[in-house]
Amino acid sequence: MRFDLKVACAVLALAAMPAVAGEAAGPSVGHPLSPLCDLICGGAWSPDHPPYPDEIRTTKSYEWDAETRTVRGLEISTGGIAGIRIEVAVTFAYDEAADALTVTRTKADAAPVAGTVAIGADGFQMRFPAPDGSGGAMITVVRFEGADVWIERSEILEDGRSTLGGEQRFRRKPE
Repeated sequence: MRFDLKVACAVLALAAMPAVAGEAAGPSVGHPLSPLCDLICGGAWSPDHPPYPDEIRTTKSYEWDAETRTVRGLEISTGGIAGIRIEVAVTFAYDEAADALTVTRTKADAAPVAGTVAIGADGFQMRFPAPDGSGGAMITVVRFEGADVWIERSEILEDGRSTLGGEQRFRRKPE
């Protein structure tokens, strides 16, 4: 058997090239959304407790969109007495001009709601200003227990008052 140096070099060059599928898996290291995608992309996040009667349950899933260089998600809430189904499209993006991470939530037949994102040591925080310009805000803090437990708590700030919501827990299930 004869060793062909040209063929060997071509094989090595192809092996060294980044895989196209790898780009779709998540942003490259160094991209501002990379730490966020590392936390939330992949699998489906569902409530971390057994369902109870008439409960409205929300399932969340997120993935890297290589074309738009954003993290796109879909949150689907279903259940309740009336059997509701609400879909919310979520987009996390990097605003180069402001050097900031943003989040936009869009529900069918409703105006998009935009806010900012800050990544911390054990999770992230989203801040949505009040739509009426009153200076109020809704702040959602997300922290993680390990790689697959998402713990979320929201707080509404308005008129000098704070209303703290209950804690919600989600567990990631592989796809």
